[in-house]
Amino acid sequence: MRTTTYYYLLNLAIADITIAVFNEWLWLWQSLTNNWIFGSFMCKICSFVQGVSVQVSILTLTVVAGDRCFAIVYPLQSRVVKSSGALVIFAIFLVWAVAIGLNIPLIFLSKYISHVWPGDGVLQVWACM
Repeated sequence: MRTTTYYYLLNLAIADITIAVFNEWLWLWQSLTNNWIFGSFMCKICSFVQGVSVQVSILTLTVVAGDRCFAIVYPLQSRVVKSSGALVIFAIFLVWAVAIGLNIPLIFLSKYISHVWPGDGVLQVWACM
């Protein structure tokens, strides 16, 4: 149970569970009520967490593909590298660091906009972008 594949699968599971626990219920509520009641702070955090989780999934799959390619192209050298779990832990740490670094601008650039147009039928438009 301590192979590199299980570490990568655990990393993928953590990224997917993060979206399921943190983001999905917020977007479901917004879709059902057609209103964003969570405010500007949650708009920023939801965008950030969703971006990080998706990029962690993509980058982890890329690392797995690279690991498999290395194992096929260099079958004897891959055993020496795979015996050390430190490289796998470093790759997972690097995946999270890159994903967080690439999504930090979302915290500063995302905003919640709400506008009400008065009239016969009051129209409220909002966006979390």
